[in-house]
Amino acid sequence: MFSCGMRTIALVLLALCLTVGGTAAAHGSGDPAYTLELVGPPQVPIGGAATTTLTASDEAGADVAGLRVRFVRSGPHDQTDASCSPGDLTACPVTDADGRAAYEFVGNVEGIATVTAEVYSVGGALVGTSGPWQVVVKNPIVVCRTSCINAKLTGRSTRGRDVLRVHAPAIARGGEVRLEKKTAGQWRQVGRSKRLDADGDRAFSLRDRNGRRVTRYRAVVDTGRYADITPVVRLR
Repeated sequence: MFSCGMRTIALVLLALCLTVGGTAAAHGSGDPAYTLELVGPPQVPIGGAATTTLTASDEAGADVAGLRVRFVRSGPHDQTDASCSPGDLTACPVTDADGRAAYEFVGNVEGIATVTAEVYSVGGALVGTSGPWQVVVKNPIVVCRTSCINAKLTGRSTRGRDVLRVHAPAIARGGEVRLEKKTAGQWRQVGRSKRLDADGDRAFSLRDRNGRRVTRYRAVVDTGRYADITPVVRLR
């Protein structure tokens, strides 16, 4: 039989269990009160703006307005940022009538930016998190066939070997060269990648395994900013 003091402790523990259970449900365990979705662009160029958007909806699928969203970003590299301070949630973006709040940033160096969203009620209680969403900050590679690098591939078969030479203009000097051979309808790299020399040249020498049959080659030149695929060379 419990004493009065023991009954008091039991009631307090029961109240704590009920309170923690309700809060946990709002935080995402059990049946969450909100569905939170964070989306953004997969890639932006260096110096370009990236906008991530948090969308909140309730259990019935209706948009939820008035939630405060603290976006937290790390990267690219050592860049960090947040849409508001954890000590001042009133400065956070607020979900609109469509249940959306947005955060925009500019990546000034190449790398990966990671964004997460902390969502709070008007009263300041954390109701959930969403993310992370990753954005690659990198200038796109421009693939050219008739301009830019305009690399060329030549080749010949001699003494049981296929000898191929890649040449590209000055813009591609030092760029990576990957030689590919068509096998079973697919282009596959052969040998190791190499670098163009100061004259924009690089040679490859491969054993001729096709005998008198035709082998199709092409080269891919990649400078990190531009890329080019040469016309196909057929060797017998």
